[in-house]
Amino acid sequence: MPSALIHYFTGTGNSYHAATVVERRLKDAGYSVEWQQVSRGTKPPAGSFDLHLFTFPVYACDIPDIMARYMWKLPQGNNAKAAVIAINGSLHPTTRVPAAQGDPGWSFDHAGLILRLKGYDIVLADAAPYTANIRIVLPIPGEAGQARIQELGDRRVAGLAEKLVRGERSVRHNLLLAFLYVPFGLGYGLVGRHFFAKLYVADGKCNGCGTCVKTCPAGVIKLTAGRPGWDWRCQGCMRCINICPRRAINTSIPRVVLLLGILLVPPEWFIAAFSQAGIVFPSGTGGTILSWAAALLAFIALLYTADKAVFLLERIPLVRSVMAINFNWWYRQYIDHSFRKLLARGKH
Repeated sequence: MPSALIHYFTGTGNSYHAATVVERRLKDAGYSVEWQQVSRGTKPPAGSFDLHLFTFPVYACDIPDIMARYMWKLPQGNNAKAAVIAINGSLHPTTRVPAAQGDPGWSFDHAGLILRLKGYDIVLADAAPYTANIRIVLPIPGEAGQARIQELGDRRVAGLAEKLVRGERSVRHNLLLAFLYVPFGLGYGLVGRHFFAKLYVADGKCNGCGTCVKTCPAGVIKLTAGRPGWDWRCQGCMRCINICPRRAINTSIPRVVLLLGILLVPPEWFIAAFSQAGIVFPSGTGGTILSWAAALLAFIALLYTADKAVFLLERIPLVRSVMAINFNWWYRQYIDHSFRKLLARGKH
């Protein structure tokens, strides 16, 4: 009996759902199937398999950082077959609305590159659209829209699964605009994702139930005095904002303004502050590099200090009410139904 291992990372369940569609077809074809959910600290399982399936959401036209790190930890593939299905968020089931079905960018190319370097034989690489979950900035489609988008995604994934069991190679490439995709994805993975969680605030509806803490796949949320706080390792998976039973987690407009204000501070201001403090850097190129490196460290320290100060100040009811001002309290939440059942069983 041929064997398959499904490796998946998911925020709100789309990648998991897509993998279940493939699993059904693989089992019908006589495969034994095992699962590996990717979360913080996950180590690839030992053992050999005839087929490895990797599913994950698309972040900024690229593979999630947590999934890329997991793939680099994989043992040598020894030419084992591997399939990649990237899941990009869709806001509409048709192409009538420009860009409404999202863009997988070079996510499957990036994943395929890692797997090839690890010695795997890529037999399938493609993408499928499922309901977008970025409630932090965009409204989520209604139930009818979600159903139509899922139907579209399921048909797409079912077709890819059929190719897999038939042994048909189908490796899609999307490298035409790679010069745009790569910097965008790299910028998000190295910098952007770390700031997503700094835009969140748990408003007065939060009762400290800890659902966000228990289900965070990156393990970046902690309760302090009954309130959740996010650290800088956030993946931006959107699970917490979509799963909160009291809809208490939203995008704080004052935090957005504060963060943008800090990001717009000119580096020259830090260098001038060093000069006023009597800190002198050597002349020449070496001194310039040192001064800019010191400015970057000061900038990071300012961000860290501001975040901690705001979190402490939010213990004051009035400050918390102000920081809770947001524009997305009325947005729908989205968690795939099959994945919600999995979470209810504590398998997250």
